[in-house]
Amino acid sequence: MSPSTYSPTQLVLTFTDNEQWRYSITAIKIDGQFVLNVSDIFTAGQISITLPQPPTPGNHVVVIEALGYADVTVNATYNGL
Repeated sequence: MSPSTYSPTQLVLTFTDNEQWRYSITAIKIDGQFVLNVSDIFTAGQISITLPQPPTPGNHVVVIEALGYADVTVNATYNGL
């Protein structure tokens, strides 16, 4: 899994699709803060997360929790505008 877009309003993660895992996602956290909401889009091989506020420049830890699966941790770097 890797970040493909990290903007002030959105984080897009790409991955080798596993439909069962994707449908089992229960939480997404960035730096320990829950960010999963109903406007997030889960498609084959991609998760588009709407950010509640612009991230600070630097490295951020993204954790995806899915029922019945080990947590997935991704490091994402936001370079600012």
